[in-house]
Amino acid sequence: MKSTRRAPWLALLVVVGTFVGAAAVAEDPVRRTPQRLEIERSPHLDLRIDGELDEAAWREALRVSIDHEWFPGDGVSPPVQTEALVLFDDTHLYVGFLAQDPRPEEIRAHLMDRDEEDTFVQDDYVSFALDTFNDQRRAFLFRVNPMGVQMDAVYNQLEDTTDFTWDVIWESAAKITGDGYSVEAAIPFNQLRFPRQATSQVWGFEAGRSYPRSVRHRMRSYFFDRDDSCRLCQIPEIAGFEGVEPGLNLEVVPTLTVARTDELGFTGELEDGEEDSDAGLTVRWGITPELTLGATIQPDFSQVEADAAQLDVNERFALFFPERRPFFLEGADIFDTGIDALFTRTIADPEWGLKLTGKLGSNALGVFAAVDQVNNILLPGVERSIFTGLDGDVDNLTARYRRDVGRSSTVGALYVGREGDDYHNRVAGMDALFRVGSHSLQVQGLFSQTEYPDEFAASFGQEQGEFGGHAVEGIYLYGNRKWNGFLGYRDFGDGFRADAGFVPRVGFDTWRGSLSRSFWGDEGDWLTRTRVGGLGIYTRDEDGELSDQTYEIFANVLGPKQSFLELTARTVDQALDGQLFENLTSLQLDFEMRPSGAAELGLVVSVGETVDAFNARQADEVLIQPSLELKLGDHVNAQLEYERQELEVEEGRLVTAELSQLQLVYQHNVRTFVRGIFQYLDVERNQDLYRVGPPPDQERLFGQLLFSYKINPQTVLFLGTTDEKLAQDGEDLERSSRTFFFKVGYAWLR
Repeated sequence: MKSTRRAPWLALLVVVGTFVGAAAVAEDPVRRTPQRLEIERSPHLDLRIDGELDEAAWREALRVSIDHEWFPGDGVSPPVQTEALVLFDDTHLYVGFLAQDPRPEEIRAHLMDRDEEDTFVQDDYVSFALDTFNDQRRAFLFRVNPMGVQMDAVYNQLEDTTDFTWDVIWESAAKITGDGYSVEAAIPFNQLRFPRQATSQVWGFEAGRSYPRSVRHRMRSYFFDRDDSCRLCQIPEIAGFEGVEPGLNLEVVPTLTVARTDELGFTGELEDGEEDSDAGLTVRWGITPELTLGATIQPDFSQVEADAAQLDVNERFALFFPERRPFFLEGADIFDTGIDALFTRTIADPEWGLKLTGKLGSNALGVFAAVDQVNNILLPGVERSIFTGLDGDVDNLTARYRRDVGRSSTVGALYVGREGDDYHNRVAGMDALFRVGSHSLQVQGLFSQTEYPDEFAASFGQEQGEFGGHAVEGIYLYGNRKWNGFLGYRDFGDGFRADAGFVPRVGFDTWRGSLSRSFWGDEGDWLTRTRVGGLGIYTRDEDGELSDQTYEIFANVLGPKQSFLELTARTVDQALDGQLFENLTSLQLDFEMRPSGAAELGLVVSVGETVDAFNARQADEVLIQPSLELKLGDHVNAQLEYERQELEVEEGRLVTAELSQLQLVYQHNVRTFVRGIFQYLDVERNQDLYRVGPPPDQERLFGQLLFSYKINPQTVLFLGTTDEKLAQDGEDLERSSRTFFFKVGYAWLR
């Protein structure tokens, strides 16, 4: 018997009511006035950034102690002493660190490319964050390891996310000493955004350190109250910076890319392709310290970073690949909302692009426009998604407005539109974020209007003419040191489309909830933390029928050697093609360990029952994913990943899929590396067990060799080659394509 779906707005009121009720009875955390330090401008400093802090100016610097451990301890004294030193002159902010270590021979430090996040966090490092508007909404984050390797990012307090794709041009150096290590960093003011004013400014400033040994100790320069979810509301402040100017803040980056791709011809032989030369120009201009205009003409969006391969043998919905292209990443946090209505990787081959982002007082805004020569479209459904495209150019326009409300809340509006021949997709709506202590609530409502060409609509089962749909989301979250949980609701109408975003599923409403409890060990205990909890998800289709539901319980521990072990027991009911598969049970184990600074081990094993998505029948699945990372001395890094997936039905083995990935890097210094990436995919199917049209067996071998020289993130030289071999249905591997490419870019700054 069908159940009647309640209006999405009524269900959303339940989430809002949960927040209001919890916030009403919650004890609001005691508001601590952030510590405020004073700093004065130094005369023009001619500091040599070599990591030694031996110039006389450093003796007059503002000194900030990093004296609170926030993980695993909660505000306790850290195991090592660290001090940050801060100076500024007319053009730069200078930050130095003196990081003491009683056993400097155990310091974990390796050369790597900048922003290699997963590898970087395994090393010792120091960090500092700058909230230059002191509005507790966003901060610029900088990290340096003991070899001088850089990471930079934007921390978004509203989403509680850190975006390491953000890049600026700055200097850093470090040196390991007999009692630890020291770091120097110089940030040009023209690389930062901050108010233009003649009087003294107040910036939020956080200094930190990561000290990874058997336990990874993390420290900050202030006590972090876990009952207050607003991190940036608590960081200390520095008053001063009087008269600093961001300068002209103009960045011009011309690029030249030359490539040749040889492909398999009708003769069965690899045929030489034509050389393709593309000259591009990207300009970034700080119109004001608060507003930045970016423009690009015939942009170079060549992909020198190979995407990590993913198995796609039993997936019903499209896989997600992150954006990597610099132009699209500038100011991307402004466009972030709970529903992914904008996903810039759908823009494949733009002729030009224009972007305006910034903040005026309590108002943040962003406008993005581009003309794309390829119209990629992800058609969503309640049970599956289809990736396809339309012929012809498409115009893209996104507009975003967000206003700060109170201490750490916001309201906002979003429009995302695509226009083409006999085609349009327009998405618009509102969103809000509210925070009270450890409680937060995110809500968003969107509505779309879409029209596809008649022939396209008929081919893919889409509505003829213009049609519309809604998307509603609300999620309440709670978190402190002991308890974490959330309650969320989503309702996506069958007619909702976000062609410029990443929305692979529509025609459903779902409730999600989770609650977990953490138990912390004392210093010296074998287990640092134990966490137990549960998760529930209940989803219905447009007719109110059960689509799927998941219930799971889990337990995990943090132990010695930075080890992590989690066990999850799961039961699933899932509807597919008119059938309901009930009580599908599975077990999953996740394990990680860093036994030393030179190695990281990982393993995921999942065993249990699932649904064969291609044939709509029950199956048994085994998934194994071991991984290994080795650092061979200071210069060589090797990462090996392997994934094996097996599906078995009543009649026998249906699919065996294997994916192997190896990355080898020789990092000569912080600017130069040579890298090889090798991927091998092998998918074997029992064709006799498929009920209709089985896909072919697959075999793919991909390799890329890359030489990289980076003076900074924009002044770069890349030289490389890729090679791909393919085979189907048991044939021998044959080379299908080969590419040679050269790219050079230069950043001119004023």
